Amino acid sequence: MNNSTLRDQGYKYQVPHSWSNNQYRLYAALLLEMHGLLPTVAEPTTVETLLALYREEFGMTPVYKERLLMQSGAFGVTISKTNSAPVIILDKDLLTDSPKYKILHRTTLAHELGHAFLHSDEVCYRAAAYTQVPSTEFFDFKKWWHNVDYKKNKPDFQEFQANQIMVGLLLPFTTSIPHFAKTAKLKLDMLKHTDGYSIPVAITYRYYEILEWIVRQISECFNVSKEMSKIELLRLLKCPESRIIIRGERYLPLPADMI
Repeated sequence: MNNSTLRDQGYKYQVPHSWSNNQYRLYAALLLEMHGLLPTVAEPTTVETLLALYREEFGMTPVYKERLLMQSGAFGVTISKTNSAPVIILDKDLLTDSPKYKILHRTTLAHELGHAFLHSDEVCYRAAAYTQVPSTEFFDFKKWWHNVDYKKNKPDFQEFQANQIMVGLLLPFTTSIPHFAKTAKLKLDMLKHTDGYSIPVAITYRYYEILEWIVRQISECFNVSKEMSKIELLRLLKCPESRIIIRGERYLPLPADMI
């Protein structure tokens, strides 16, 4: 295992306005690493880790408020003012002890941390309960992928930015990418053992089954929604720099109808 820092390994990032999706992931990992919070194994990013990041960077803890969702339309709000640390306010219902709210707590806090690190002099809202996600079928992602508006200097772009940091914190690339590759290899080996499929045949005839397998394993390992796992997997498969879901020298490619 490489014990050097990300900077020692040559990772660099540009100014936020010109970042690619990969660079948001890198920035999130650098934030975690800077405070000794970057995981070395594939595991969930806990609420405690996110709280520690907020505390170490800004010296703050979130404020939990009753009925924030009812009052603001969001489970989380970040308020940033000049010359003061960003204040994150979360709906107190997120402290509910249920699997659904535990995931919602982590995703909302990670998203608000994205606002805290990237945006200032703004009041940023996120209606986590009403976040629009694509259909559960992979082929429906094509329309979604080509129609998301990422124009700079718009509120939608700020939400996009916060979401990129959110995913980067909850699925650190240093552990999630190797885990994607590991689960892809495991599924391909299973298909070869049980059905005699070679890699090219498995990719041709069982492609979506392979993707669903990877998504389920990532979702369970990192305790994130399947929707987040699907979107991140498709991002990796579309991105030339990170298309590394491989076995040996062979890529697990993106189907032609999704390019």
